[in-house]
Amino acid sequence: MANIERSNSDSKNSKRSVLTGESACTLSVSGVPGEQFDVLCKKVLMSEGKETIGSIIRGAIDNYTREVLRDPKFQDKMGRLAVLLEKYSQPDDQVHAK
Repeated sequence: MANIERSNSDSKNSKRSVLTGESACTLSVSGVPGEQFDVLCKKVLMSEGKETIGSIIRGAIDNYTREVLRDPKFQDKMGRLAVLLEKYSQPDDQVHAK
């Protein structure tokens, strides 16, 4: 059994007890919106102790990262950042007096 606790800056706390195998542990999660917290708890329940909570969280992070990288707004921002980095990382061509 594991206790998965969620706390947010708005002082709303959520707690769930989920079966994760024979050992007991408490996992505290902060900064996770309620919907994503519910999905995390469901994935832990569906694993029926076959996966560790750590591997479930790593999978959730990987999925979130893929979604962010596919986001057109994010891609646009990264493209503009790449242009600025290219522009301002050029060596200074001015000759400096010694």
